[in-house]
Amino acid sequence: MKRNEIRVEVPADCRLVGVRTDGDVAVIIYEPIQSVRQIGFIHYPEPNDENEDEPDNKK
Repeated sequence: MKRNEIRVEVPADCRLVGVRTDGDVAVIIYEPIQSVRQIGFIHYPEPNDENEDEPDNKK
């Protein structure tokens, strides 16, 4: 009998809780990792067509 395998990746900021079956359906249970908190973000300016090597105050 030939068998097949399907791999499912849990998102990086989550942890696998369990796997169960519901008839012919595999159910993957995962939850967010509680210790990961976003404390800020970095905003990068959009690139433009002008010379990007010059500082902003010299343009």
